[in-house]
Amino acid sequence: MRMNKKLERWLKQTLYVPGGHCPVCRRILFQKDMWVCPLCKSELKPVAGHVCHRCGRPLFKHEGETCGRCSDAQTFYYNGGYGHWLYREGVAKMVQRCKFYNEKELAYWIGEEMAKGWLLKYPSVQIDVVIPVPLHHNRFKDRGYNQSEWLCKGMLATLALPESVLNTKVLIRTKDTAHQPGKGRQARIENVRDAFRVVDSHTIQDKNILVVDDVLTTGATLRACGALLKENGAKILYSCVAAID
Repeated sequence: MRMNKKLERWLKQTLYVPGGHCPVCRRILFQKDMWVCPLCKSELKPVAGHVCHRCGRPLFKHEGETCGRCSDAQTFYYNGGYGHWLYREGVAKMVQRCKFYNEKELAYWIGEEMAKGWLLKYPSVQIDVVIPVPLHHNRFKDRGYNQSEWLCKGMLATLALPESVLNTKVLIRTKDTAHQPGKGRQARIENVRDAFRVVDSHTIQDKNILVVDDVLTTGATLRACGALLKENGAKILYSCVAAID
């Protein structure tokens, strides 16, 4: 019996991810599966085809280079953007696990996947500073981490960028905004109005900046962040999100 227990323990430690379940279907994960089971991973298709060159949102063939929300360059401040997946059931479950279930390592893996897609679209773009969309300190205290920061960490590893380019201090959230799901475009814009502030603007002066977030819906959050970064001296802005809703 003792040998059986030892064998069972060895098998669990060798074959399975400790406490690991697929974030999509909840199947038990084997060590070789990493963070998502093979079946669910096979259904995670990166966004492809004709997309908005400013935010990465899919476009119809007859549409131009930008979507309607990005066509006004006076209020959308990004020179380019990439969205890795569409915010559908499986991806939505992964994002929720990252945000509310302390699965930071899953966010790191998603960041690695985002970076692979980013490199295909922007193989030669120089990035000087990577900034995660910040959480308000109240929400950070409750959650214990910022999922967008962990997306950034995964991206840095794949992009072979030094950790020093990650800046979590220059852009802060000063307004504890309500959760965005279910809100319309105008309500989202109002929700993030005056919600951010730039600190130590010299760190972004004349720099190429990548802003990273989990989900792009109306673009209100990225727009608010972009406006502040541009006002404070950023040279070129790019955005990268895990999913586009």
